[in-house]
Parts: sequence; C-alpha cells; structure tokens
Amino acid sequence: LEKAKGVKIEDFQKLKVFIGIEREQAMDAKRKETRLAREKVVAAAKEVLQGKVDEATKTLEAIIAKVATIEEAEKTLLEGFTGTSDEAFKKCDEIEATSKEYREELEALRKVPQTWTENLEPELKVFCSALSQGLEMKIRAVEGKLNKASYAVTRARAENQKKAITEVIETENVVLSILRFHRMEKALTAEALYAEIHSSEEGAMDYFEFKAFIEKCERPPVPPAAKKEEVKEEENGDVKKEEEGAEAELVPLPSEDDLVKVFRSWTAAAAEGTPEPQAEDHNPPSLSKEDFCVLVKILMKVVAEGTMTETMDIAEGGTIRRLEVGEIVEVLSGPEMEDSAKVQRVHCKALKDGQVGYVSIATNTGTKFLEDGGYFWTVTTEAFLSTALAASMPPPSGGKPPRKLKLGEMVEMRTIPEMDAATKMLRFKCRCKSDGATGYVTLSGPGGVYLKAA
Repeated sequence: LEKAKGVKIEDFQKLKVFIGIEREQAMDAKRKETRLAREKVVAAAKEVLQGKVDEATKTLEAIIAKVATIEEAEKTLLEGFTGTSDEAFKKCDEIEATSKEYREELEALRKVPQTWTENLEPELKVFCSALSQGLEMKIRAVEGKLNKASYAVTRARAENQKKAITEVIETENVVLSILRFHRMEKALTAEALYAEIHSSEEGAMDYFEFKAFIEKCERPPVPPAAKKEEVKEEENGDVKKEEEGAEAELVPLPSEDDLVKVFRSWTAAAAEGTPEPQAEDHNPPSLSKEDFCVLVKILMKVVAEGTMTETMDIAEGGTIRRLEVGEIVEVLSGPEMEDSAKVQRVHCKALKDGQVGYVSIATNTGTKFLEDGGYFWTVTTEAFLSTALAASMPPPSGGKPPRKLKLGEMVEMRTIPEMDAATKMLRFKCRCKSDGATGYVTLSGPGGVYLKAA
C-alpha cells in the first residue's frame, strides 16, 4: 500500500483482516483489563470472607477449649467421683447448665454464615457455601461431644439415684439406732418414746420436734476400734509398748440435710414432692404415732434356747413356751432388772406365732439369750413384691410389673409380720437393700419358709 492513495481491490480483503485483528486485540486488552479488575475485586471479597471464617473458627476453637473442661468433668463424674450423691447431682446440674450455654453459643455461630451471603456476587456464593459447610462440620463435631456429655449426665444421674437411696438408708439406720438406744436406755415403749418427742395429744410429730429431740437424746457409743500396740522408743533406748484406744465416742449425729431426707422419707408428704421443711414453715411434714412406732420397733434374735414366761418375775411366772435359736422377737417394753435372778428382761412378742411374754436378755453370768437382730432378711425362695398385705390381691392394672426378689437378696423388715387370713401366710412390708424398692413379702406359710433372718 505504501505511497498509494487508495487500496487496490485485490488488497482490500487483507486490509479488512488487519483492521479486524487490531480491533480484536484492542477489545482483548480491554476485556483483560476488565477481567483483572474483576478478579482483583473477587480476590479482595474472598479475603474478606476468609477473614470472617477465620474469626468464626477462632470463636469455635474457644468453645472447643471450654467443651474440653466438660469432657474432663464428665470423665470424673463417671470414673473417679468420690463425693456424696448431692455433690454428684450438683456436678450434673453444672455440666448441664454449661452444656446449654455452649449449645447456645454454637447455635449463634451457626447463624453467622447467613450474614456472609448478603449482597454477595453470584460467583462468590459457591466459595462461601464451601466455607460455610466446613464450619458446619466443625460445629457438628463439637455438638457430638456435648451430646456425649448429656448422655454421661443421664447415666450419672441414674447411678447416683441408687447412691442417694443407699445414703438415705444408711443415715436412717444411724438415726434408728439412736432412737432405739434411747428407748432401751429409758425402758420406753414405742408409744412412750413418741410422746417424749411430741408431747401434745393433738396433731402429729413434725420435723422440728424430731430434730430437737435427736440432738439431745441418749446416743450409743461408737464400737471401739480394735486395740493396737505401738512400740515407742524412749530417750534412754528402752522399748515400751503402749495400747491405743481411748474411751469410745458417741455415734455422731447426721447432718441437718441428712436428717431432713430421712424424715421426709418417713412421711407421706415426701412422695408428693413437698418442699423441704424450713424454719419458718408453719405446717412442715408430720409423722403419725402409728408410723413412728413401726419405725422404732426393736427386734432381737434368739441366740440360745430360753423360755418365755407370763410375768416379769421368773419364779412366779408360768412358762408360755420355749424359744428356739434363730427366732425373732419384738421388744414391747424394757429392759428391766428382775430382782430375784438379777437379770435384764424384756416384755416381747414372738414373730413366729404372736405369743407375748417376758424373756431374759442374758443370764447373770453373761450368757446371752437375745441379741440385736431381725431387721434384715435373706430371700431363700424367689418371690415378688406386692402392693398389699393380701397375697392373693392382683397388681394394679396399667402399672409396672411387680418387682422380683432374687435368691440371696437382702430385704429390711419395715412392719411387724401379719397373718393373711385368706392364704394363711405371714407377711410384712419390706424395703430392698439394693435399690430401696418397697412392698409386701411372705415370711412363711403353708408352703414353707421364704426368708431367713440375716
């Protein structure tokens, strides 16, 4: 084309191609500039999103660190907790409250990615979705740990419920040992002991009367520990033996919290979930004379054959019958000193046949006829707990199946055995030592003996 004033016809197509190429190169440069500018904007947006994800991840890591403390508490609760059931329940409450707090934090964190998509460019939504899914997976992993902690708390509560029952039973045994000791020391009937606690003829014994009495009544001594001999070396090198064992201490009183639990377990109000009695209560749970007298019954086991007589005086009283070794008697009153033989005697009733008379606790030379026992019984024939004294009464419809008593299981006698007229079975209300379940069980009947004194 050089110096020509026009374009030859045969070169015109070539000119069009050159112009087209130049135009495309210019457009490509412009598109590249636009693309690079766009990529720069997207990269900046991604960096902002990544910063938000990093911030959310940092928050999540803080929650994970706090959840680790729950995992440690959960492990301690299930494997190495040595506190009381109350302390265990408190620990369960703390774990549940903390877990709830962390769950709320996780739920709040889960909603954060929703704010990332506001005014977001379409090409960034896929990138944002991937980041959100990664965060969600981490949140679910933490929630799994919290779910495990919740399961552990449920399991711990179930285990500690049994422990709580055992603790109440153990405390009750201490309280009853104190009440029975006071009764024997003062030679009181069960009714007289009740009157000493609740002097009014109206109403029934309340918790505060019970507490005031238990704090001042006679208490038995703690069984003396086995005496040990210590070898002490004196300054001059001689070796001296010294016996340990001071005067026996009295059985310590349970704490007020434990006393409340025991008293509530004795009252019908406890079954209704009534709040624990407070000092300002005007009408705290009460205990009737009938229920109290059953609780403070004194049972003794015959350990040597003896006789039951009609009167306190051995010489003047006629013989009712001989008592066999292993029999159980309920002390109605006493003990009192029989002047002629100089022995302690009790007015009692034989559980075997209901015969009432007087029996010596021991001879004047120390040979025992009776000793404490008869409260706990071992199952010798598999049976079921029933809800009523009558053995033939069917269980309530729609309720739980009756509790089965296994061979060798231990039960505590709660009421004095009574005869079921329909079946001729001697039955009493008991409490299972293993789980605190209560109900009626057969002691003996036409089919034989179903329990034996432990």
